[in-house]
Amino acid sequence: MAGNIEPVEFYENPLLTKDGEERLIAFHNTVIRDQADQIVGTLFSAEDITERRQAQEALKESEEKYRTILENIEDGYYEVDIAGNLTFFNDSLCKITGSSKDELMGMNNREYMDEENAKKVYQIFNKIYNTGKPTKGFESEIILRTDGSKRHVESSLSLIKDSEGNRVGFRGIIRDVTERKQMEADLTQTKNFLQSILDSSIDGITTTDLQGNVIYTSPRTRDIFGYGKEKIIGKKVYPFYGNGKEDAKAIMK
Repeated sequence: MAGNIEPVEFYENPLLTKDGEERLIAFHNTVIRDQADQIVGTLFSAEDITERRQAQEALKESEEKYRTILENIEDGYYEVDIAGNLTFFNDSLCKITGSSKDELMGMNNREYMDEENAKKVYQIFNKIYNTGKPTKGFESEIILRTDGSKRHVESSLSLIKDSEGNRVGFRGIIRDVTERKQMEADLTQTKNFLQSILDSSIDGITTTDLQGNVIYTSPRTRDIFGYGKEKIIGKKVYPFYGNGKEDAKAIMK
């Protein structure tokens, strides 16, 4: 047929099937003109895009839900390329590292870690890259760009693969555990201090659980009874009293 075919126009329109089901149809329409520029016909095609549109909407909904979760969790979420450069992260990572989004984008972990921690993290990345197995709960320190102070963080990390199975990067969750680590250190310091007091006491000191099992004896106690630590810890306290259980119960009242 001689003449011209105008550019295709595209539009979508829902249609009802004979069973009453609504389907989304994409129409591709064009006008055919003859050499005198008169319309002599039309050409159109129709494509059922119902499933495609449903999949697109489901993907959009999933992405929005995913984004909402990442924006509201306190833990930092991040993705890096194979070289360890940040390609995506949430606002919480900015707070943890003390950096802005512009500063973090493209940054390598070596830029906010000292040499020792950067080496440790590299070894973990390398292991995950080679084995494909994720890891979690490993600790490291990061250096805040704002004031140079260090923060203790706990991380989980896994490998990212593309649709063809190629290794393209890593994704991880990072949690600031600085306060927890400080509390643990303070608790250990207090425990050691109290332990030193008990160990240096001139009185014999013994503690038991509710079942009467010895859980601690001071060096002075062991000197008095003439037993080594391994002979007392975990044993019942009753045999160390003259009349056994009766004396022990009387003292414990």
